[in-house]
Amino acid sequence: MPYPNPTDPEPGAVHQIDMVGPSHLDGAIEFHAVNLINIGSHCAGSTIIAAPRPTWVAAAIAGMWGTLGVPAVAQFDNHSNFRGAIPPTWSMFGPVVATCLDLDVVPRFIPLREPWRNGVVEHFNDVWDKSFFRTDRFTSIDHLVGENSAFVAFHNEHHRYSAHGGASPNEVWSGRTYQPLLPGYAVPTSLPAKGRIEVVRYIRSNRRLDLFGKRLTVAEEHTHQYVIATIKVRAKQLTVVTMDGQIVHDSAFALSRILR
Repeated sequence: MPYPNPTDPEPGAVHQIDMVGPSHLDGAIEFHAVNLINIGSHCAGSTIIAAPRPTWVAAAIAGMWGTLGVPAVAQFDNHSNFRGAIPPTWSMFGPVVATCLDLDVVPRFIPLREPWRNGVVEHFNDVWDKSFFRTDRFTSIDHLVGENSAFVAFHNEHHRYSAHGGASPNEVWSGRTYQPLLPGYAVPTSLPAKGRIEVVRYIRSNRRLDLFGKRLTVAEEHTHQYVIATIKVRAKQLTVVTMDGQIVHDSAFALSRILR
């Protein structure tokens, strides 16, 4: 089934982002890992946070962009930690989406119940868990943070991928330029009035398109295929197109600038 995603994006163009947790250290100390993979190079980032508060998640992502560069597209699953508000509050988004829009990054949400669409970062999550977290005991969050940074640095320098002809992520990046986010960046407190949000959905036989609780019905001829719903933030407009560019829905989208 054709899927609207480039298979070989340029290094730095697309980041897949996911979270691992809640996990615990001795003494029931809870933490979460925000993990990131640059699809074009397999260069990884990972940040430890104490709780999955959306503002902390957004700050963790922005911090990794200070090292790995700001992408054109950031791809997420549909969890409220990334999207923001819990359905059916479909008109509201959260700090992660606001950060993307503020930095001219397109936040893209993969289809519901299809985690393999973020398969590269899902694989890294597994490597992170089995090759790092389960191989040692960490005495504190600070200890974990330090060892996690060392693991990510080792991965980027030494882990070799057949997709890159046996080159490591750092070797793929060698000689390329990128645009790291400057220090001191502050996560927005409201939704910027610019940019666009992309949502990929598969239309089943019920003809329903679910946008975080906002449900639309499309024509029967568009069933059993993927569509791309684009929310134009400034215009507050929703456009849904098929893989071949045919518009199947076009309407206003009552977007709120309040973050949730």
